[in-house]
Amino acid sequence: MSSTPTVHIPIHRPGTLIGGRYQVLQAPPRDPSTGLLPARDRDTGRFIDSRTRRPLASEPDHNPHLAGGMGIVYHCANLTAGGRHVALKTFQPQFLSRPRIRGRFLREAAVWLELGPLPYVVTAYEALYLGDGREVYLVLEWIAPEAGLPDANLGTWLRAHAPRDYRTALRLLLQLTWGMADAVARIPGLIHRDLKPGNLLIGADGRLCITDLGLAGMEAAMRAELAGDGAAVVAWLTDSGGGGTPGYMAPEQRDRGRVDGRADVYAFGVILNEVLDHEGGAAPPGEARALRKLAAGCRETNPERRPRDWNEVQLALKAACPWLGETGRLPAGQPDSRARRHAEMTSLNALGLGHRDVGEYPRAAELFTRGRTLARELGDRQGEASALGNLGNVYLGPIPKHLW
Repeated sequence: MSSTPTVHIPIHRPGTLIGGRYQVLQAPPRDPSTGLLPARDRDTGRFIDSRTRRPLASEPDHNPHLAGGMGIVYHCANLTAGGRHVALKTFQPQFLSRPRIRGRFLREAAVWLELGPLPYVVTAYEALYLGDGREVYLVLEWIAPEAGLPDANLGTWLRAHAPRDYRTALRLLLQLTWGMADAVARIPGLIHRDLKPGNLLIGADGRLCITDLGLAGMEAAMRAELAGDGAAVVAWLTDSGGGGTPGYMAPEQRDRGRVDGRADVYAFGVILNEVLDHEGGAAPPGEARALRKLAAGCRETNPERRPRDWNEVQLALKAACPWLGETGRLPAGQPDSRARRHAEMTSLNALGLGHRDVGEYPRAAELFTRGRTLARELGDRQGEASALGNLGNVYLGPIPKHLW
């Protein structure tokens, strides 16, 4: 495997601009000795100064919940959209400097962008491709947590609310099935691969939103790339299993076999079991037994014995809890606004540049062509000219060496 030089890019500070229009409000903590994402203490999990090994001081504009594993999230204000709060998602640049990993990030970003706005999925607004290409971001809907909670993930919510809000927890799981059903309806065959409480965000409005469609599991691919585990990397570059989080992975995913949407159903069964473990006797005995049976059915070793799709899961959940219904379900709608299509055009251009720079020329040409078509439909001459210029550059010379 060819070696790739590690390139460290400092973590952006609060107050700085990313891409000329996204002002950083909160950033992950920075190691004062390196300017990079700090190390974590193995025993406590707290961020520490790599030089002194002491815990970093907590600052209001440096949020430890914006960094996890190899990922980075910036809480920003979009200065061109009235200061709307957004999240800029990326991975540490020293990992995205590797072409195969960056290519995977771009492919997953394209899928998330293609979904468009859905009420129970975190919306991806656009992709940013900055500088020499090692700064690649997904601009996402910001899900503000409930007041008093440090973050919005379901695990935090359960610890704060269970068991007194048992019924609310089950309604949130129903929203999870709605969100996955909407996503699969828009992109048939879509697999999340890493459903878990940390990837289910509960906003201050009580709405559950699914995040990290495909991106969270990229950490497994990065670790495999760094460790030289070619088989694991190939599993992530194909439709094979792999990725995911231990404890939530279906057997076929853990064994790197072929997976489909039933791997996500397995993860739902694990999450449902966790909710029931938190309910503390709040569920009527008959209801609890029916829900445990559903959780066990979702976690069958043989995927053929699990519910086939999210509609079957919904029906089983409602059969176990007749008080659950469709009341309050938000419509999926259609992502056809002009602003949305313009963001899609600029994202196609950004993603095309990324694929060009990792040597995936046919994919880059496809994206630039789609961007050109969309720009023409929008009457955006500048956008069309940019796409045409980039399409021409696909056929020029080798990839710049500094990108390898």
